[in-house]
Amino acid sequence: MGGFFRVIEGGDLKGNIHMNPKDMEDLDLSTLSVIIFKHEFGYFGAGRVKKDQTVERGTIKVDSYLLESSHIKHGDEVEIIKYEKPVNPISKVEFILEPRRPDIPAEELKAIAEERSNELKLLLDNKIVFEGMEINWPTLDVTVKIMSKEPKLGAYEVGLLTWEELSYSFSVKGMAERFDAILLIDTSGSMQQRDLLVKNISPVIESLKDYARDDPSFQAFLNQFKEGNRVTRIMGAALAAQLYLQRKIERGFGERVAVITFAREADELTFKPRGSPTLQPWVECKGEGAEIGIKVVSRFIQEKCQSGEGLTDMGAALEKAAEIVDQFKPLPDGRKLPVMLLLLTDGLPTKGRNPIDVVKEKFAKRKDVVIYTLGIGNPEEIDEDLLREIAALTKGQYSLCADLGDLMDWFDRLAQEFTRVLGKMI
Repeated sequence: MGGFFRVIEGGDLKGNIHMNPKDMEDLDLSTLSVIIFKHEFGYFGAGRVKKDQTVERGTIKVDSYLLESSHIKHGDEVEIIKYEKPVNPISKVEFILEPRRPDIPAEELKAIAEERSNELKLLLDNKIVFEGMEINWPTLDVTVKIMSKEPKLGAYEVGLLTWEELSYSFSVKGMAERFDAILLIDTSGSMQQRDLLVKNISPVIESLKDYARDDPSFQAFLNQFKEGNRVTRIMGAALAAQLYLQRKIERGFGERVAVITFAREADELTFKPRGSPTLQPWVECKGEGAEIGIKVVSRFIQEKCQSGEGLTDMGAALEKAAEIVDQFKPLPDGRKLPVMLLLLTDGLPTKGRNPIDVVKEKFAKRKDVVIYTLGIGNPEEIDEDLLREIAALTKGQYSLCADLGDLMDWFDRLAQEFTRVLGKMI
């Protein structure tokens, strides 16, 4: 049941749509019923409806923000459709920022958005939203596009956005965010277990073959990854680290990547830049030394695992990572890039400080550091609650990787995407 109505811009109606009670009765609508208003060109909006005797019959008065988000104009004719499905709460959403000023770096814009997210709350809390909905964030001078992650919304489906129940993140449209990274790789003895299924990684192997030219040992390493075979967990970790570095090199920003392995002890990989007399605990992903770093990182991880023992000092690795974060040099304009820590393990800490205590002390209060934790191997041997808490303390995420393809997907994405998950942790 529906009908056609002329749109009137209504100013601040608290995100609602006002209709004449007679029209509502004709369409079998009650106060706070949800309606879709759809333009002939496919544009649409949605909201709750309220009775208003002052609204002329055959018209709807639409909240100005809601109208702007629909791309429908004052005076347009729209079809009104009663929304019959349940309006489910949105639990996870990505806010895509589209800046009107091209001069502001993506990492700076995201930091400002996170700091001022309460302004977005005032615009969206307890509002009906739909996939791809765009609103204006005037004080930040950006357009915000809403993309629902959980649940996914289909065409002409709506959900309810309640801020206190929402997990959300920011990204910037058309702008790559620069960030440094530290890979923390478990090299304890259990990482030698050959149970990691090779699955859907052919593109990764092909992309790395260019770096294997004139290097028989690197070629031999890549040749071990045959679809359907099982490889050791540490081989998978070494391949993932290579992919991460390659993606950073392709971005061309000169971002820095450090590598720390941990078993009985935590060890950092050091590099000597061309023309420099001193070692540094990271590879700069640009210039002559970057491609060499891919091979060096792989050998370092595998060699450490050869001597690895059953003990796992995760806390020491996190403490060493904190030291490196402070050593990363600022940009020429004085700004420091945000830093991602990516921790990969197949077990749980068995030595040293509680890693939760280290994260609380070193990272939890920082807004420029995020920790992602990944588990591989037997889920029963992994302290998943611990890894979830480590990630949650810095607004990161935890994931269990079922196979090598899953592991590659995570390293691929995280080499290119710095995301902090704010709001309610799921």
